Amino acid sequence: MSDGTGVITSGRIVIIADDHASTRRVLADLLRADGWTVFEARDGVELLGLAALHRPHAVVSDLSMPRMDGLEAARALRRRPAFGDRCLIAITARQLTIGQERQIGLVFDHLIEKPVRPSALRRSLPSAGNG
Repeated sequence: MSDGTGVITSGRIVIIADDHASTRRVLADLLRADGWTVFEARDGVELLGLAALHRPHAVVSDLSMPRMDGLEAARALRRRPAFGDRCLIAITARQLTIGQERQIGLVFDHLIEKPVRPSALRRSLPSAGNG
């Protein structure tokens, strides 16, 4: 499969959005080792651009990012017909209120606290052939 630029990619595409390069790198390395094609975004604006180009099967997004936060980006994705059924995973280091968790749950499929445990991330992602 080509990613539109002539680069051959695996069948499973994920975008990791986080303003911390170290978090992106750790998660990207983990998912690449699991066979995912990974694209990285520094904020919600980049996430939306990459999603339009690559139509990922899953998105892993930090909630707190500059320019556009993860919740706003996820809402924008859900408004696009092609992304209504895609797996959206929120990650955060913040303590959330019950109300915030409910709001996040309306948009995201999963919420994972940082530091992200590999097992929690793997359980949250769609399996091969799904999503």
